[in-house]
Amino acid sequence: MTSRKKASQRKEREGPPRIFTRLRDLSANCLQSTISNAHEDKEETHDSIAPISTCGQIIDLRNQIKQQLTDMKTDLQIRGLPKEIADGPLNISLSMAFQPLEAEICSMKNKEIAIARMQSFNAVLNSLQQDHEQNSSILAVISHTVDVCKTIQAVQSNNRMLAEKLSDVRRSRMETRVLQQELFKKVKVTEERKNKLQEIEMKTQVVGKENMDTIANKVIIIQEIFQRCILSAHIDWSQDPHLTCLLLKMKESPFQ
Repeated sequence: MTSRKKASQRKEREGPPRIFTRLRDLSANCLQSTISNAHEDKEETHDSIAPISTCGQIIDLRNQIKQQLTDMKTDLQIRGLPKEIADGPLNISLSMAFQPLEAEICSMKNKEIAIARMQSFNAVLNSLQQDHEQNSSILAVISHTVDVCKTIQAVQSNNRMLAEKLSDVRRSRMETRVLQQELFKKVKVTEERKNKLQEIEMKTQVVGKENMDTIANKVIIIQEIFQRCILSAHIDWSQDPHLTCLLLKMKESPFQ
């Protein structure tokens, strides 16, 4: 039994440890998940130079798009549009343009990390095959590294979800701001109409008062003329009830 046990231990020592197989599988899965945006008809023997150049091209494209959108914003401001109206389409365009670019950049960087991880795995495996005394310490470090990688992947996934939610919140906030500006415009138009109505009412009151003053002056003149006519005719108005009633009404008139 002891000889068989020693033989099995010798085989396990000669072959790659299970933790390395696990690390290799995780690295392969990570590499496979990060190259989903790449073309399937390319060869699998890419070196690390191609992802770096592709990532640089994507970053340059992002900077070009940002510069073009900034030029568009400057053009809108030169035309005399308000800053809020010029910033609104720019922010929405930036979020819509940067989302796929950021996802592609993240994918390319993850691909580079996965390739570097595979290279590190091969280097560590070769060193372990040459020196068996450091197996336990290196295996513990690699096990901890695997756990950390899983935690990092979970955090990255959570951050990606939060970034998408944040982008949706910013988009809804921008839409709300546009609606708010429209409501402010409607309120402003309503206030202008209300002010115009108040001005018209004030003008109507002034004109009406002027007309009443004119009519009152005319009535006073007519009353004075009528009184003078009665006095000059030497009519005994007390004997005529109709004339008496008319004179009393003229006396009680508010225009006197």
